[in-house]
Amino acid sequence: MMTKIIRLLKWPSLLLLLPVIFLWHGYNENFGLLPLRTLAGLLLEYALVVVIFFLVAYLLLREGRRAFLFSFAGLAVYFLFGAFHDWIKAVLNNGFFSSYSFLLPSMLVLAIALVRLLRNSGRKWIRASNYCRWLLVLLLLIEVGTTVYQRVAEPYGGHSLLPDQRLAMPVPDNRHLPDIYFVVFDEYASSKALREAFDFDNSLMDSLLTSKGFFLSHNSSSNYNYTLLSLASTFGLSYLDLKEDGMVFNQPLSIRAYKAIGKNGLLRYLSAQGYALRNFGCFDLEGAPAPTYAYLGDDFFEKMVNTGTLSCRIKQDILWNFTAKNIFTGVPNFEPLQQERKKFLDRNQYNYEALMKELKTAHTGPRFVYCHLMLPHPPYYLDEKGALQPDTMQHYNRHNKDAYLHQLRYANRLIGEIVNAAVQKTGRPRVVILEGDHGYRFYSDKASWKYAFMNLNSYYFSDGDYRGLYDGISPVNSFRLVLNKYFGQKLSMLPDTAFYLLDPDDYR
Repeated sequence: MMTKIIRLLKWPSLLLLLPVIFLWHGYNENFGLLPLRTLAGLLLEYALVVVIFFLVAYLLLREGRRAFLFSFAGLAVYFLFGAFHDWIKAVLNNGFFSSYSFLLPSMLVLAIALVRLLRNSGRKWIRASNYCRWLLVLLLLIEVGTTVYQRVAEPYGGHSLLPDQRLAMPVPDNRHLPDIYFVVFDEYASSKALREAFDFDNSLMDSLLTSKGFFLSHNSSSNYNYTLLSLASTFGLSYLDLKEDGMVFNQPLSIRAYKAIGKNGLLRYLSAQGYALRNFGCFDLEGAPAPTYAYLGDDFFEKMVNTGTLSCRIKQDILWNFTAKNIFTGVPNFEPLQQERKKFLDRNQYNYEALMKELKTAHTGPRFVYCHLMLPHPPYYLDEKGALQPDTMQHYNRHNKDAYLHQLRYANRLIGEIVNAAVQKTGRPRVVILEGDHGYRFYSDKASWKYAFMNLNSYYFSDGDYRGLYDGISPVNSFRLVLNKYFGQKLSMLPDTAFYLLDPDDYR
């Protein structure tokens, strides 16, 4: 009896190589980018799928080898469905034969036919099972070889987007170094862009900034039209190496930029000068994780690998119809929206209050404070007074300019309070950089894409000395100038250039 059980267990053990190969392939495709905890979690999930497949197959076929072959075929479909579906949609242009109403019944019919075929007796299935076993071994060896090759070619992984900045020049006694505040209002467009593209007058905000002693770059443009790229470049004091990615903002590039933000030369340098790092942002920084909800959660990394599986595609393409509304009454289900909204609002509130506390508190040592508010960036939850908008899917209409302006007006109220707190005397020099990481991005015509870069960009130096600043300075040069002014660096100003990257979903 024990011998029979051991012989039976070898078949699901072999099947476990399928998710290992699938995940290893995903790791190699995104070499150095995926957290191991994400891969480990998916492996446990896929192992459960394998066990369920094999148990169902064994109940149907009552024999280990035949159950192995049926499970092998079923699991191959499960893991490769996304790639096949994308291919058939490209070939058949989203016709009937690429629809779920055709594919899912067809797979069921083929599964029944395969069960009937496998029930036939005979030794012919020995050859088929041996072929599958050797195929698994071959695929595993290919993935191992790919990893070895990539490890030799790119020993550190991660595909760094930035050059290594060497900032080793000595600095004076840090008692005279400034507190530095870097405050980002996500997708805050410049007054010029608001006037031309929205017919909106934002001159009161410009007047407030200049009256409080801020330098305002009226003709500023961000260097990139995506948050991750813009901040990676700003923190990295350099333009990004995008040769491998072309001009499409895809998931691997997102993670590369995310990693570049987390580990950047600027913050390493400031830490070496005795700076305390305060992170009230959306991104984990080295030694200072995001205090609330990170911009890229674990589900983002999972989708890098998981999005091609059959279960993920069904959830993504079919099940949302049942979760978006009550199937009996037809009433929209706002619970997921409310949960997401709570995260959005809680993060903004926490980050804003923490920033204001830092601005009003004197400390003995220098600080670098990064604050990131997702305003006026969608979703559009708030009106101009900060009150909640009604629960409608309009929150997600990124092209709703009126809703954008509501949140921009509310952002202006917060900026007014930040500015008033920023100019208070604290006994230590103070630098405040207040910017939009990019402008409003959601234009359908190429002629308007220039506005996606036109961003709010203003500076406050408590000594009032703005030599070196100029109208049109872009974020890539912001900290280059600060390091030159306060830390004795001699960094040259880079050309103020903008790079437009396409969204693979919006501009195919």
